[in-house]
Amino acid sequence: MANMDNWLNLINISYKTLLNNGRNYAAFDQDQLHQCMEMFYTNGAERILDPMSGYGTIRPCANQYGISTYCVEINTPCYLWQHLTMPQNAQKYIALIDSVIPKTNQLPEESVLWEASRRDWIAPIGKSLLEYIYLLLLTESRKLNETLYDYDAEKFAIALLLPFSSRLAAMQNGDVQHVKRGSTAVYRNYRDDFTSYLTLLKIKLQHSTNTATTNILNEIRLGDSKVFQFDGERFEFMLTSPPYPNHIDYAKMFGPENELLNELNEKNLLHIPKNLDDPIGSNVVSGKSAGEIWSPHANDFIEKIFSYRKTKKAQDDNRVYYGPYFRNYFYNLQVAYSNIAKHLASTFTGVIIVRNNTARSYIVPVAESIIDIWKNLGFEAKIVDQREMFHVGSKNPQSKGFKAKHMEYVIKIWREEL
Repeated sequence: MANMDNWLNLINISYKTLLNNGRNYAAFDQDQLHQCMEMFYTNGAERILDPMSGYGTIRPCANQYGISTYCVEINTPCYLWQHLTMPQNAQKYIALIDSVIPKTNQLPEESVLWEASRRDWIAPIGKSLLEYIYLLLLTESRKLNETLYDYDAEKFAIALLLPFSSRLAAMQNGDVQHVKRGSTAVYRNYRDDFTSYLTLLKIKLQHSTNTATTNILNEIRLGDSKVFQFDGERFEFMLTSPPYPNHIDYAKMFGPENELLNELNEKNLLHIPKNLDDPIGSNVVSGKSAGEIWSPHANDFIEKIFSYRKTKKAQDDNRVYYGPYFRNYFYNLQVAYSNIAKHLASTFTGVIIVRNNTARSYIVPVAESIIDIWKNLGFEAKIVDQREMFHVGSKNPQSKGFKAKHMEYVIKIWREEL
């Protein structure tokens, strides 16, 4: 454990935060979660849907109230983190860790101490070492879980490896949840660091089995809420938060991890894909088109972005990127909520927690647009709470005044059977 702090500083900042705090940036804080869960519990909720679940923030709090969760997540590393940290899986992961730690000395010694790369997230030697680790985990997973389908053995192996994998990547951590391709990968003491990681994770998993209700069945699905079929179910309760606009590139924040997923899939060693295509909030706008947007608030904002007239560069940026980005964002949110609405019960209560930030000196009307969308879908929707915040998720900590403004809204959505 002597090198714990060192290896934590070398891994993807998202995983560093998760391993240190048990949660990462999310719209929910603990007071909000408990207020929502108390409301759901009072109304007899037995299960809650989160169709854009990220790291599974709602699950620990829901379980404290005896409520199970059904989560859907499009981002493969986030989905696998949820699988790794579910209390119902903890004993299997602990057994796998106990089986692997004595065998880490069988992993290859470092042939070189470091390797630089500008082009790849993971340099060739790093890929080779990670493949060795994955195959060790997969072999032990198959031994311990003989009743599992091979797909599930792969899932346990890659979910356990992924938080550590960026330790061997040629990347740099940037600001909040941003990583940059190109750096020097350090391989020295990687086996000791892997053991330290497994030991730390085991302690956290043991803690979850001591504090959580492990007989509550939580479900997590890898899927895109814009098209996912939710196993044909109907949900009476929902708590969720949409992706934060124009802040995090949700398609690229796990660059090293997705490169590893690609590498193993291409070699037919893994059958769990990297991130699914077109996540809401992706900054990839080229070649994408959006249909009609229902929300007057969203359309008015998008028109202001395209009509912005300060500098020539700003106009060009708005035309090429910001305008199409926000158009795609609001349209994809509309498509997702339209699909989700098909899988909600005739009597339904939901809460969406959202933050409006600013772009080009305009407020991004996410909360208002969400209300427009759900009303268009035949639901009642209104803001039931709000608070003013600053610098929450801000890329630029030097932002002052209006540009730093973030408003958080709690939106209630409901319908009652006629």
